[in-house]
Amino acid sequence: MKPKALLLAAGKGTRLWPLTEVRAKAAVPFRGTPLIRSLLSKIRAAGIREVAVNLHHAPHTVERVLEGAGVVYSYEEELLGTSGALHPLRRFLGDAPFWTVNAKIWCSALPPFAYPGPVPGAVITATLVRAGAGTPYTRVDISGTPPLIRGFRPAHTHNGTGYAFTGIQLLSPEVWEYLPPAGFSHFVPDVYDRIWEGGGGGRLPPRPMMVHGKNSAR
Repeated sequence: MKPKALLLAAGKGTRLWPLTEVRAKAAVPFRGTPLIRSLLSKIRAAGIREVAVNLHHAPHTVERVLEGAGVVYSYEEELLGTSGALHPLRRFLGDAPFWTVNAKIWCSALPPFAYPGPVPGAVITATLVRAGAGTPYTRVDISGTPPLIRGFRPAHTHNGTGYAFTGIQLLSPEVWEYLPPAGFSHFVPDVYDRIWEGGGGGRLPPRPMMVHGKNSAR
């Protein structure tokens, strides 16, 4: 069975204002197609049928561009963050691996959605891309074989040799053990820190691992 997917579309899109004054960032068109519709088409092409979308700012604009798509919506009166968004969808996501995808990105190809499953032993399998100097996204430190995510650095530290997170990750069901309580939280730093620190339970699990897909995500 293909993993389910959650498209994260609840952000206010303040950095893309004024385009987001009247629509959600995920509903902004890129190359003639709203970002979230383009992502959904690639996810469905990879065989993933069960998809949820969380909404907050201008939810009707996302609903309009996904009309007839057969997705499950999760409405957030108050923003819950990238990982806090999982709690209202606990029953839908179940106890199997699932994707979370930032719906503000554009992805050029099917991978990594065709990836068969999380890296064995990993709580989170993150998709990274090589980042050139000046990339305006957080730098991801990786090392080892297989490559493990060791931490994050400010965007200004990119020197042309590092990686940046695409906003696409595949989560093992063990991730539920490391989520903060229901309410606002983000994967970085909240969930990643809890995984690295043993989730507050005193045990040290495998660290999140990296899958470097051949696609590009922006």
